Amino acid sequence: MNEIFGVPTTTIMVFLVGIFALCMSMAAYVALRYKVVFKLGIRNIPRRPSQTILIVVGLMLSTLIIAAAFTTGDTLNLSIKNEVFEIIGQTDERILPDSASEEPGAPTGAVVSQSIVALLDSRLADHPDIDGIMPFLSESVPALDTNTRLSEPALQMTGLAVERLEPFGGIRGVDGGTIDMSELSDDGVVIGETAAKNLEAKIGDELIVYTHGEPHRMTVEAIAEDSMLTGYNAPGASGDWPFPERAQRLFGYSDRISSVEITGGGIESGVAHTDSAMDALDEALADTPYRAIPVKQDHIDMAESVGNVFLTCSSCSGCHRRRRLAHLPDLRDAGRRAQVRDGHGPGGRAETAAVDRDVPRRGHRL
Repeated sequence: MNEIFGVPTTTIMVFLVGIFALCMSMAAYVALRYKVVFKLGIRNIPRRPSQTILIVVGLMLSTLIIAAAFTTGDTLNLSIKNEVFEIIGQTDERILPDSASEEPGAPTGAVVSQSIVALLDSRLADHPDIDGIMPFLSESVPALDTNTRLSEPALQMTGLAVERLEPFGGIRGVDGGTIDMSELSDDGVVIGETAAKNLEAKIGDELIVYTHGEPHRMTVEAIAEDSMLTGYNAPGASGDWPFPERAQRLFGYSDRISSVEITGGGIESGVAHTDSAMDALDEALADTPYRAIPVKQDHIDMAESVGNVFLTCSSCSGCHRRRRLAHLPDLRDAGRRAQVRDGHGPGGRAETAAVDRDVPRRGHRL
């Protein structure tokens, strides 16, 4: 975790170390300059060992809780980041219409003119922080595996430009290798791992996909890892993969796509160039009805927010426990003083009255 409540951890560390050094310097000055005052301050440590041990244990416990909160927050942050990198892959920015929402997941429908791709190619051809531009088409369709007789009511079918896949890392197969999309037959598709699991599909199975009420037969020729490129939007979603021109014909979209995906190169390294890429994209899209969204950076910020929320709740819990444990000795002393005041403890009014009855007063005979 690099930031806590928006403040860099390095800044917090320097600030806390400075405060600790100042406190220790003041304590050392008092011990050397005012020895009596220093001895008065520490004399209760050996006098009240049980309270001292209780306070020390309480501080240790609260420190342990806060340290565990940091560790768990980092774990949540890293887990969500890894999920983002795995699903989004090398896509860093996305082009959508100005009116489109910024909800997570791959966009669906045909809302972007494909001519914007040529415009971006011409305006961003030499930009060092933009390695690839790819049109992306996605639509939800029902599908049936004729071999297993299992169906999927909302299979996310996507269409990509094969010649533009290389900067995005290509499509990875479940065996870890890269699938050569140029070897697919005319009716061949690559199906996502989750979709294959839901349909119990295997290579060679025939799929029937319905668009506008008409069936279209396809053959599963490869099974790919789940990613946004295979239609995997979130845990539990499905994916399918035909060619973009074929997808446009199946859906009835002419020269329309769902979005334009932008990569800066690398799954993690591309995020470092997001600001520069966004400035270039905003300038290139200034006279168009489209806008750029830093999709990967937004998801990473969401992951850090989740970690910070957990850290805040756990840290507050740890501080509350420390305050309660630190006040226990004071509460016990207050209880003793109340007993003395009410005459139920050592030195109370009842005990004093009994002593007064046994001691003769001045001027009285024994």
